[in-house]
Amino acid sequence: MAKLIIKTETSRCMGHAMCANAASDIFELDDNGYNMTEIREIETDDVDYVRRAVASCPEVIITLEEADS
Repeated sequence: MAKLIIKTETSRCMGHAMCANAASDIFELDDNGYNMTEIREIETDDVDYVRRAVASCPEVIITLEEADS
């Protein structure tokens, strides 16, 4: 399976913290609850777990993409 990358438009984050509630070990928040995880490579074992976190973002600013080889 290909490597996967999470990309977040952190400047558009409104601080709902839904991503971290769903996957606290993947997403880093600042002291005010804003997502600070701009780009992160994830393990393929975490795909379903991370997809739920991506889908939980009410601002729809997090994407999960295949990494370039």
